Amino acid sequence: AHPHETKADKIGLQRSEQLRELYKFLLVGEADPLAKRPSASLSPEDLSDSEWYYLVCMSFVFYPNQSLPGKALETGETVWLCNAQQADSKFFSRSLLAKSASIQTVVCFPYLGGVIEIGTTELVSEDPNLIQHVKACFLEISKPTCSDKSSSAHDKPHDDNKYPTCTKGDHEVLDKMPMENSCSFAEELKFDEYPDRELQDDDNNEDCDMDGFSDGGCDHYES
Repeated sequence: AHPHETKADKIGLQRSEQLRELYKFLLVGEADPLAKRPSASLSPEDLSDSEWYYLVCMSFVFYPNQSLPGKALETGETVWLCNAQQADSKFFSRSLLAKSASIQTVVCFPYLGGVIEIGTTELVSEDPNLIQHVKACFLEISKPTCSDKSSSAHDKPHDDNKYPTCTKGDHEVLDKMPMENSCSFAEELKFDEYPDRELQDDDNNEDCDMDGFSDGGCDHYES
């Protein structure tokens, strides 16, 4: 990788960490209005429309074979949706939310027992090389170390939330990131490897009929 690409990747991952901290702060803030935001975290007014979209999406819970992430998990295949903001809500219940952030393309693919969702404000046709680029440039950098051996107290810091180990078969882990055209993620990247989904209400579930979605294709749905 070129030095400038590596630097951009690190910037994206740093932004991801800041977004994660903001999300956690907002969750805590609901229960404790006096909670103090970490000094290094972002403020809501710092976010772009795309980042707002994915911050809100973090509050959703997805189950196997429900919605785009659920179908990707169930089938083990990539689900590629074009014109997401015009999709019928019974196929993609976040279409209005996507429209508010000008999100046009949403892609979900299985990864490490969970699902990664990426999106962009550009209309992007199916491209398997893009998925490989995401895995190579971002996920491999961020991937926690898996081990069958139990870690001792001397091998791992006390704050397990900052240094997680892999949980195989955790079907409620859903990672999300916005993507920019031509794979230029930069500060639009958001990556969350922590299984916070179980903290959310089931009221946010996407109850969708997935028959209209494409496994690796690019379908257009008019509302």
